Amino acid sequence: MAVADIRSDFIMTDLIPVLFGIILSFLIFRFWVPFALRKVQIAFYTDDGIYEVHRITDTFKQSRKLLGEDGAIFGVTLYRMAVTGLMILAGEIAFQPEEYSLHVLILIMMLLAIPVLISPVSSLIGQFTRTLSSRKADLIDYKRNRRVLIVVVTVMLFALSLGFWVYLTRTLGMSPEEGRAWTLVLFLFPSVLVYGRVMGSSWNGLVQQKWKRAKGQASALNPHPPRFFARLLALFILVNIVLMPITALNGFSSYLYDWYLYQFAPDDLFSHSEQALLVYPEISTMSLSQKGGLIGYLSIELFSQVPDVFVAKFLSQLTVLFLILNVTLIGLAFVYEMVRMQFIGLGTIGGFGGVVIADGRALRAESSHRGLLVSFCFSAFTGYTVLMLVMAIFGRFPGVLPDAQMCSTNLGAIVGDFSPEYRGTSLHAEACGVLDPLVVEQLTFAINAAGQALFIPFWFISLPKWFKMKRANFDLSAIEDRGGPIIIEDKKEMAKLLSRTKPGEDALSLLKTDRLSDLVSVLNRLDRSDASRDRELHARTEMLFAASRGDWQRAEDYAVNLLAQKEGEDLMCRKLLAAAALANRDLLEAKIRLEDLPVDESESDQLRWVASLFALKGKLRKFEVDEMLQLTPGGRRLEDLVSRFPMLMAWPSKKPRIDNAVDRRGLLGDVARLRLSGRSEDALAKIREVQTMMPDMLGARWFVAEALCLIDMGEVDQAMRIHYELSKSESEDPYVAGLCEVLRTLGQEAPHLIDRRMDGLIEVTVATDSKKMSRLEWSRIVNNMPTNAVAALKLGRKGEDEALASNAWVTMGPAIKKNMWPVVRGAFAVSNAMFICMILAGALVIYMEGALGVPLVIGAIGLWARAGNKRQVVRHRDMPLCRDYSSRLRTKRAMVKYNELPVGTHLMLSGIIVPIGDVPIDLGYPLWVDPLVGKRDKWLPGLNLGRGSAKKRKKKLEEHLDGESSGIEGRGQVSKSTLLSMIDKKNVQKRQKYDGIKNLSSSIIQAKEDGMVFESKENDDRRIGGPRRPSSRGPSRKRNPPPGFVKKSQFGDNDSVFY
Repeated sequence: MAVADIRSDFIMTDLIPVLFGIILSFLIFRFWVPFALRKVQIAFYTDDGIYEVHRITDTFKQSRKLLGEDGAIFGVTLYRMAVTGLMILAGEIAFQPEEYSLHVLILIMMLLAIPVLISPVSSLIGQFTRTLSSRKADLIDYKRNRRVLIVVVTVMLFALSLGFWVYLTRTLGMSPEEGRAWTLVLFLFPSVLVYGRVMGSSWNGLVQQKWKRAKGQASALNPHPPRFFARLLALFILVNIVLMPITALNGFSSYLYDWYLYQFAPDDLFSHSEQALLVYPEISTMSLSQKGGLIGYLSIELFSQVPDVFVAKFLSQLTVLFLILNVTLIGLAFVYEMVRMQFIGLGTIGGFGGVVIADGRALRAESSHRGLLVSFCFSAFTGYTVLMLVMAIFGRFPGVLPDAQMCSTNLGAIVGDFSPEYRGTSLHAEACGVLDPLVVEQLTFAINAAGQALFIPFWFISLPKWFKMKRANFDLSAIEDRGGPIIIEDKKEMAKLLSRTKPGEDALSLLKTDRLSDLVSVLNRLDRSDASRDRELHARTEMLFAASRGDWQRAEDYAVNLLAQKEGEDLMCRKLLAAAALANRDLLEAKIRLEDLPVDESESDQLRWVASLFALKGKLRKFEVDEMLQLTPGGRRLEDLVSRFPMLMAWPSKKPRIDNAVDRRGLLGDVARLRLSGRSEDALAKIREVQTMMPDMLGARWFVAEALCLIDMGEVDQAMRIHYELSKSESEDPYVAGLCEVLRTLGQEAPHLIDRRMDGLIEVTVATDSKKMSRLEWSRIVNNMPTNAVAALKLGRKGEDEALASNAWVTMGPAIKKNMWPVVRGAFAVSNAMFICMILAGALVIYMEGALGVPLVIGAIGLWARAGNKRQVVRHRDMPLCRDYSSRLRTKRAMVKYNELPVGTHLMLSGIIVPIGDVPIDLGYPLWVDPLVGKRDKWLPGLNLGRGSAKKRKKKLEEHLDGESSGIEGRGQVSKSTLLSMIDKKNVQKRQKYDGIKNLSSSIIQAKEDGMVFESKENDDRRIGGPRRPSSRGPSRKRNPPPGFVKKSQFGDNDSVFY
């Protein structure tokens, strides 16, 4: 077989193909690659089978930005090297195909070898590492572990390949050519595997999406309707994709026949006719794989009947080449489609076994995740596809294949003794040996058959999801519907615009004013809407609603979902994710999340303040509290709560205020602390005082708290009457449902006590007798509610440390009786006495036996340091500090148990309250937030306890607080007419902003059988306050309608819909 020569001397014309390749690769990366990556989209599941599609690249600038994302440089660099090597090879073949320059050939081999060698390593790591979530701390761990894995996997693959090569050549006696080919097949197996997984699992989605594009429709992969040329290209791709299973079966079966099955078949099974041998005389020496398998064999017989020999040869060769390289050509020619498939998630939506680097919502929300996915796509697919392309070129055109023997000789003269030798061969000889024609042929068919064989099973197991993929609803216009330009042509369009925006503010106001029953009804309506704006508002409200109730897993899921819908730019979501990290006691994640929040912003700074309280070490503790931050409602509550924790003081030392949602939520927690300390009468008096001062601004939970206090005092009948009144108007309120379950567990029976255990409400779940639940199931519930100490106590003894990490105030009842005040011990605690004894024993051994005692001392010091570090690790479950303190409480019989708590404690108890979007959020109160611990005076500005023992510092703190306060500061009782007049003035000012629109207040969409009807009122009676909740202290008042509804509190089919 004729091959190209290799010239060892260097001449200036050798630079021509190099310059050609560099310039061409530059143009490709400057223009073609950004053009091919335009309109890349991400799809993520919202609900009810809807996948919201977001476009991340629309212009050349955005495509280049995607290629330059953090983490993408590694894969993009490998792809650039491979393309540059291919272009230089193309230039070398174009300018002088019959002779290569040794220096240029070495450059080409280096540029192609590096991506080929790294490709299996990247593929293996990408397939067997866990999917990245929205948790940013996981990304840091992933990058750190990835560096270690790269080294470990590289060494492992090279060692395994070397051992396999020795086994093939020395043990089995294979020829060097076959040994090299099969060794490369083994080395590239991870890349072949990831290729088969991606193509097999994405086949359903590719066929359906390309069929849409071929028909001229927009698809999830391509958001705009195509033009004529794009439709032709889509049709061409569609034909190739549809034929992929057939060609894969054909290629794999033919290779299996040549390798093993031929010995069981007759010799003349695939012999050709005389006419075929006359047209193609060379096929007599070809194997079945070289002919293109069974289909190739039949095509040769068919095309041999064509009269024109040239046409017959061309058609048969084209068919054979297509059959051999179909699966590979799809991935090589459409590598950018692979990127689109990975971003859109076709492998998971419409198939099984796909490779998932990051969750779709995390991809949309975090740019660093997108960079890692781009890096994986380019680095994992580059080596395999480039090697197959080079082998295909050399295999079909052997005249341009460099001479392997000349390459080895010339390269040996250059490297000399630097190339290691092993058993008669050397490294440079094996590198050049890959260019041997037999190796090229064997490698081409072996890797191609492996890729086809791995494609078939993943394609087959993904076929059942064909109809699921077809039913999937891809919302391609979500961004335009949510925030696109709206042209208002007439009054009706303005009314529609107002109906979709202004009522949305009222939905959040229901949450801020604690009108949860109305809010639940609105959320149920929003959940049935298909509009993208409705989905966004539903997710935002559900996020804050879940966080305000302590359902942090649900809140975090909604936050990530909403952050993805908002293209990663939503401050409220990022604040809630930071709060979720603090609630889960995950300070590493909290630190990363807090870095994304703006500085000198009230709510963000309060989260930083809380993080500095929760941290036992590190940079989070260095936050300095601003004086303005202390004056905020959250700052006032936080400072007061931390100050009185060492004395377990149930009521604030300063007169509390109630004119803010944060103050009211914190005050309800103080009422719960009064109940925990056995002062239910005082708690009831405080509740009724607040009800007298603010009859129009209290939510149903204040009347639930009143009922719980009455239960403590034995007046269950009055509590039943309160629930009866609440059930008539506030039946959807989760706290009312929790009170209902409390009464049911007490043995009460009444028609209004409805079983709500199947509704999935955490307020009901915690109040329910959980004996039927396994410990594992309840442990999962505790993980979802990390700030709910009552839920943790239901785990029994194993949940006591979680309760102390959630809210240490829960133990105040028995602790006060046993005179056990919370003290976070220092480094020289009694638990460290064992290590001190070990050091003293080691010193004694050194004194008696000399150096034999040195290891004992060093080991004791190391264990002591490790124990101290473990005590400073903050986490929600199994924290050593909390386990030690719970053990001490059990020793003194001061550890509270679930059945010793006042009933319904979980409905009232709270810890540190922070506002997010003006909605009060409870972060619990971990045990280690103790101002008496040394070096923590800066926690509470203005409070300097000085030095000395804990008792002296505690005494100074008691003098500073000066006991519990009396009375409550508030705005007092405000008449309803005054409130309505103030709100009406604001509505008038808002209406004046719309020029040309008169007599139009907030429009209301009413659901009618004949369509959507718009109504307008001259005077909008909306108000920020809720109605007075009924109680047992008097007859119930007639409820006024909530904002946006007309004369009804219950929702029917003809009621108005608002956001």
